Amino acid sequence: MGEALCPAAARSLTDAMAVTNADATETSDASRGTILLMRAGTNPVIRATRCVLKDGTPAIVRPVHPDDARHAEDFFNWLSDETRYLRFMYQAKELTPEILRGALAQDGLKRVSLVVEPVTQAGGDPPAIALGRYAPTEQPDTCEVAITVGDRWQGRGAGRALVARLIALARRGGYRTMCATALSTNAKMVGLARSFAFEIREEAGGVTTMRRAL
Repeated sequence: MGEALCPAAARSLTDAMAVTNADATETSDASRGTILLMRAGTNPVIRATRCVLKDGTPAIVRPVHPDDARHAEDFFNWLSDETRYLRFMYQAKELTPEILRGALAQDGLKRVSLVVEPVTQAGGDPPAIALGRYAPTEQPDTCEVAITVGDRWQGRGAGRALVARLIALARRGGYRTMCATALSTNAKMVGLARSFAFEIREEAGGVTTMRRAL
């Protein structure tokens, strides 16, 4: 959650919304500002949704795609050492295959990764400026969430857009509880969790756990 890290990036708005007739059916829903992408053989459906960040920036929140991997290293290197440390709770120096696999993994609604992509790209930024995911835990009804927001986009609403969307998808996926873990010094992450009514608990060793019912 908060300003944490999972590396990935996004294609342009056109690419994110477009699929060929051979592998998808596209249905627009103007009243909700969404485009429904129903890929052949993919069920349930995850929508690419439009949002407006707190500073007025229009953006989309969409599922990651395998070809997002080509932007992953740029995204990882774009983050500050502090942001990487707060996410991994150690100083991650390089993008490893394990980190990349975790960022891009999708499994219906049981394991979901999303990116936030501004409609208008800013110079020097990767295509996606934030990534969030939830993944299963050892408890079948509980998923764990993590959010990465690029440094200069922190505090502008990208993390909030991701958490709201991930909560909705986790409910659809049958989860009853969402949890997260962070360093206690990660005030932005803890604050974001608190704003979504997560129960906050400080543990030994400078770690904070967060938990909420879905």
